[in-house]
Amino acid sequence: MNYAEYNVPADLSDSSYHSCPAGAPDDAGSDPAVWRNQSASQQLQLSEAHELSEGDSTLVAVLDTGVERSHPALAGLLQPGWDYVDDDPDPSDTQNGRDDDGDHAVDESFGHGTFVSGTVALTAPKARIMPMRVLNSDGCGNLFVVAEAITDAVKAGADVILLAFGTETKPEPTKFEDAIKLARARGVVVVASAGNESSTEERYPAALGEVLAVSALRPDLLQLAAFSNSGSWVDIAAAGMHIVGPVPEGRYAYWNGTSVAAPFVAGQAALIRSRRPRQDATNTIRAIEQTTSVIRVKGQPDVHPINILKSLKYVVE
Repeated sequence: MNYAEYNVPADLSDSSYHSCPAGAPDDAGSDPAVWRNQSASQQLQLSEAHELSEGDSTLVAVLDTGVERSHPALAGLLQPGWDYVDDDPDPSDTQNGRDDDGDHAVDESFGHGTFVSGTVALTAPKARIMPMRVLNSDGCGNLFVVAEAITDAVKAGADVILLAFGTETKPEPTKFEDAIKLARARGVVVVASAGNESSTEERYPAALGEVLAVSALRPDLLQLAAFSNSGSWVDIAAAGMHIVGPVPEGRYAYWNGTSVAAPFVAGQAALIRSRRPRQDATNTIRAIEQTTSVIRVKGQPDVHPINILKSLKYVVE
């Protein structure tokens, strides 16, 4: 099928929220214990969840800025991927030293794909991760390229696809929407971050019906983060502030945003699919959504935090 349409840009959701309140991620050192034992791991009861599933035999496609293949946090997990920015088989998380988006910051998204992949690995430590570089080091890309990567991920047998970026422009019936629908039809769970504009306006692809949209919670997991988008189009929420993850040069850092919340959900989907490999996307998402709690806070939308352990017990019983 041929397509003639406006090519919608895609921007990294967390380009303005690398740390509190902004700027480069706060360094957390090189000891992996700070990553494994962070408060989010304990709040999400990951050690208990891993007694039921570690994500074995699942494949998570991470469409982002690439990955540092040598990082110890990802050892033994990475599968061959593709760099759709440079069109080569090396999807490394690299800097180019340019201000590609004209915001007077250079390479502000460098390391994001490594961080996101590490959060998937933290949540589902035996899931295989396929890095697909669709965003440059400033976190910029376009939906044509993303559509191609989604289609390739489906063909490669991905169980989960993670999209930690978005656009305010709703895609018309296009190659991109066709790729999303193909993924859903093939049983792939597509997870996307809701964005960080403190808005209720829909952001895509998160707002598409076939996609599981994720907002970010404060560290107490009882309220939405102030920057997080929200609204009836958002499905669930996960930890999204002061999260520790791997970054290039073998180190770890703190990061905030809805796109560091979304990989917890992608990992959760991998855990469920590992226990129920023949389960389709609809029932996997149902297991996630039906095991959330509902928190009502005056002056903000209802919050539906994920419960990873409860969702696994739901599919086991």
